Amino acid sequence: MKSNQITLHDLAEKLNLSPSTISRALSNHPGIGDTTKKRVLALAKKWNFEINSVAKSLREGKVNSIGVIVPKINRHFFSSIIGTIEMIAKQSGFHVIICQNNDFQEIEKENIKALIASKVAGICASIAMETTDYSHFQNVIDRSIPLVFFDRVCNTIDTHKIIVDDYSGAFKITEHLIKSGYKKIAHFGGSTKINVYQNRLNGYLDALKLHGLPIHEDFIIHFDLTTESGSKYMEKLFSLKERPDSLFSASDYAAIGGLNFLKENNLPLPPEFGLAGFSNEPFASFITPSLTTVEQYPEEIGKMVAETIISEILMKEKTMVFKTTMITPKLIVRDSTKKQV
Repeated sequence: MKSNQITLHDLAEKLNLSPSTISRALSNHPGIGDTTKKRVLALAKKWNFEINSVAKSLREGKVNSIGVIVPKINRHFFSSIIGTIEMIAKQSGFHVIICQNNDFQEIEKENIKALIASKVAGICASIAMETTDYSHFQNVIDRSIPLVFFDRVCNTIDTHKIIVDDYSGAFKITEHLIKSGYKKIAHFGGSTKINVYQNRLNGYLDALKLHGLPIHEDFIIHFDLTTESGSKYMEKLFSLKERPDSLFSASDYAAIGGLNFLKENNLPLPPEFGLAGFSNEPFASFITPSLTTVEQYPEEIGKMVAETIISEILMKEKTMVFKTTMITPKLIVRDSTKKQV
């Protein structure tokens, strides 16, 4: 293998270590044991591996920041991802600059401008719900700044992506509602221009079709998935002549808003009315009744995002073939859907 073709991934695969561990060993990080450092350095010397100019500048205290853009920092899902990215980045000698787009395209564009101006070494981003123009992300690529998408991604831009199998999660939770005896299942979804919400909608629809249940267009509502809006649109569902008997919400927050409306208006509560969310926010297990939802493993996502962006930054030659990594979610059944059939 030629030295100019060797990458951190090659070293990591050979030594059965993560790319971030390789980079820390090469930088003589104190958190890496001497035995591991010796193994890494020995193989790097054998293969004539050279850390590129970016890595050299990192050792000199330059270009050592990674930008992370999320829709909302106060969501447990995103804060957990950020926390894991920060931990791994710090171990590898990087600082993290955190931005939130608040689900607005224009704020997201300003985030990108600010991060480029700050000369970050790489950017990790989860796209705003409102975004339809991706030229600001293409600008990142055009400037040869490593870019990794996670959770909400842009399929028209070639780069590494870390996503959840949202389709599978939505299918599982809808099928669980059906098998629990619910027949008229409504759906709260986000913008279908965003991959996660389109995939969750598709999973919901396919589960209904597989089990021969009708699709009521009035039962499907797309909005910003906040708690306040969840309450508002639950009221809309209960104003229909034919009401649903359950709800699958693409967000735990909107599901809680719906539950609040039911409680405040003395309307049927779970298990009479089935209620399920998505994301397994911490409050989901503490409310009454506890909320059936889907676990997305944000820490695992954060780990993959951090290791991928660090590897891309430190590579001598940039990747030409990009990978989409998919996390398998887990259905968490709680009291809000335990109907006696």
